[in-house]
Amino acid sequence: MFISLFGYLPNIVSLSDCTHPICNILASTGRFPDDPTSMILWYINSNLNARLSFEDATVASRSRAHTQAKFKRLLKHEYHQPEIGNLFDMATGTSLPHCSVVASHIFQHKWQKELSEFTSITDIDDPCNGLLLYKPVEWAFDRAKICVEVKSGNRMTFRLLDEDLRKTLLADKACRLRDERGGGNNRTKEEENLLMTFGDLDEQPLKFPEGTVMRPSK
Repeated sequence: MFISLFGYLPNIVSLSDCTHPICNILASTGRFPDDPTSMILWYINSNLNARLSFEDATVASRSRAHTQAKFKRLLKHEYHQPEIGNLFDMATGTSLPHCSVVASHIFQHKWQKELSEFTSITDIDDPCNGLLLYKPVEWAFDRAKICVEVKSGNRMTFRLLDEDLRKTLLADKACRLRDERGGGNNRTKEEENLLMTFGDLDEQPLKFPEGTVMRPSK
């Protein structure tokens, strides 16, 4: 049960539910082990990866740039964030410059034709389908280098999937991303005190602005 990489699993099968109808259907093919976890991985590798690809994330992000402003306004409204100034980042739990925080789609915008099949959301730009994330975290999230696991009690926790990033400082990655876009590679004032690495996010809960009741879709 994961947001992003495995966000659609609750609609398919529970890891512990060996009697789920989908398990029975898949098992009847006799093409893989009876273990439900193996079934899920087989299904992802043979079917979902081809349809919900994480490739070409940069191109996809650029193609939806015109929708970013509207989606960001919706998320700011739902999470009681200001129109200007710093925004709350759900990964680090800190307030960062407006331009450094991105409105990230959980079920990616480029997959919108598959929306009704894999989710209960009817609009790709539904605020429930979004997170306000620091740019380097959004970069990793869009590329399945990090995900959010939904645990018991609906607790949402980051999981690092790319070990090569574990020791990389978020601020350093943010500088490199800005440099690639011609925005310079200097740290902002807020980033000077932000010493978190991608590894520091591993097993840490998704954070929300104080006083808000809005929560993302599982």
